[in-house]
Amino acid sequence: MIKINDTNFTRIGLLTAQILLSIICVVHLFVTVTYLFHTALSAFVFPMSIIIAIGLNFLAANWLAINKKSLGIATLLSLLIITGSLLIAGFYFDLSWDGQWYQQAAVYNLAETWNPLYKPLNTPDGLNHLSILHFPKNSWYFAAAVTRLFGSVEVGKAYNVIALFTAFGVVYPLCRSFNLPPWQSVVFTALVLLNPVIWSEITTYLNDGDLYLFLVVYLASVVSWLRTPKLVYLLLAVMAICCLVNIKFTGLVFVLISSFFVFVYILIKKRELVKTFVLSHIIAGVMALCIFGFNPYITNLINRGHPLYPLMGSKQYPGVFDKGIDDNEAYETPKNMKGKSLPMRLIYANFGYPGNAPYNGEDTARLANPFLTSPKSWSAYHFHETRVSGFGPYFGILLILATVALAVLLIAVKASRLPVAIFLLGLCSGLSLSNHFWWPRFFPMLWLVPLLPLLLWWVYNANRLAHNSNLRGVTINSLAWLFAICIGINGIIVAAVHIRWETVSSINLRNELQKIHDTKRPIDVDYGWFKRATEEKLNRWNIKYTPTSLGTDTTASKLTSVVKGYPNQILYKLK
Repeated sequence: MIKINDTNFTRIGLLTAQILLSIICVVHLFVTVTYLFHTALSAFVFPMSIIIAIGLNFLAANWLAINKKSLGIATLLSLLIITGSLLIAGFYFDLSWDGQWYQQAAVYNLAETWNPLYKPLNTPDGLNHLSILHFPKNSWYFAAAVTRLFGSVEVGKAYNVIALFTAFGVVYPLCRSFNLPPWQSVVFTALVLLNPVIWSEITTYLNDGDLYLFLVVYLASVVSWLRTPKLVYLLLAVMAICCLVNIKFTGLVFVLISSFFVFVYILIKKRELVKTFVLSHIIAGVMALCIFGFNPYITNLINRGHPLYPLMGSKQYPGVFDKGIDDNEAYETPKNMKGKSLPMRLIYANFGYPGNAPYNGEDTARLANPFLTSPKSWSAYHFHETRVSGFGPYFGILLILATVALAVLLIAVKASRLPVAIFLLGLCSGLSLSNHFWWPRFFPMLWLVPLLPLLLWWVYNANRLAHNSNLRGVTINSLAWLFAICIGINGIIVAAVHIRWETVSSINLRNELQKIHDTKRPIDVDYGWFKRATEEKLNRWNIKYTPTSLGTDTTASKLTSVVKGYPNQILYKLK
């Protein structure tokens, strides 16, 4: 068996993840420093950040005991991944609702003249949406730097693909450290990354998939460090924390929960690592909140009396929780799930007919036999945030099988009981924090549940000493592979259906814009909530337009935008 330290692929993969993650962090710091000195964001921020991040990795090579030849190969691979990510992102339009509503507007403002450190409450275009002003901005800072260089907001979505490869580079070495064979490690890593939340959002500015990926990077790095206390794993964990805390507010919550339960495990099993763990996480927390997260955490505290505004606020500026306002319950929850307990919502969400109630002509979620799911229902995966069966049409079956398999394995493999118990306690603690975590996009970590018994069996099987020819072992291993295939098929269904829709829609939109441009005629356009995103597209294609209302005009045409079934379809009419 080849050990992790002797495997070039493993070592280079880990170094590639280190470089990619450091590039994301350096871009964020570079953008922050630019704003700090009242300087306009330069087109050179992104390429300079890449050069600086790579340089820092080479400077730290001796300190981190890194082979410079492997680091050189990882650097070339990182540059290739970044190039490919930019090309992929540039091909696809962000057709998500939130992306067209406020996220693209946020990136445009940051790439132009908005300084969120000194003028956090006013954007140059006057949109001033609460989400733009007060939400974490890690992915937006990255996108702003890329947009400033290439002039296209779509290219900024390369962040998502880079995060995906970063996670692969960290999870695969962890699998190899458990003595899983290379192909088994590749399969398991691929299954971790097949989370439908990732693939439903990867071509957009939605960032729930990124939150999942950075949490996976954090957990894999910490577990790797517990197994082999190398500084590089702690460094990866610290960088992942800085990204997690600044991708979404819930990233901060999930970091606190995850680190707490890791700390519990360390107190029980690895007490000699307590001091290092606590110190590194204090440093990471200060960096994530006060440096990387100056906007929004510090600016929110200064201007609104609470770092988590608008979720929570002060007496003068109450947050949505203080006001008792719950837009997710009012507008985003199926009618028959409103007011229900979280367990009941989870049953509907994971054992229901694939759908996106309360939209797409559906008011309620419908329970269904997951064994009888029809391919015609898979059109629900056109949506970027499918609500019912969002983890795939067969995820309910996988949960049942995983529960049974996990119970059997915990009885048979005593050594796994403590880490599994701590993992499940952490997962349930996070899940219980909100009644809205039934929605896959809000709690994408639920995808890991079926993967847990699979990993336990494969690790146990890989480390058995004397039962390789045992028929029972061979049979169970075959069942494990069958289970892995089922998980893969379930994830691939969502990814394939959604990416096909994204591809066709992006091609259609590009053709539509070109066709309008070729007429050389101005248009009337009704873009509703998608003002900045639509205007920038039309300007980029040199299409003159007049905003107007076309909702009752039967002669108006539709411009490809959000998924059919959502409100705010963009309408236009040639003059």
